[in-house]
Amino acid sequence: MKKNLNDSLSDYIKLIRFKSKKSQKDVAKELNISRNTYSIWEKNPVQLKLDTLIEIGTILNNDIIIFFNQYVAECNKEK
Repeated sequence: MKKNLNDSLSDYIKLIRFKSKKSQKDVAKELNISRNTYSIWEKNPVQLKLDTLIEIGTILNNDIIIFFNQYVAECNKEK
């Protein structure tokens, strides 16, 4: 069963957060939001504005745009 963008992006954000050795609390603090809010965002990132996703990527030393490009390329391959 193919994952949707939300599941894929959620998994990606969690993965890069783990690789960055940051907790949800660490990221939330840098975003100036509560850990609970960040947790919700991490579970459903598709509802976030692109600039927020970019900011999360910056905090985690990763480029969310690269993920989108890879995701779109994979989707196009499957067509």
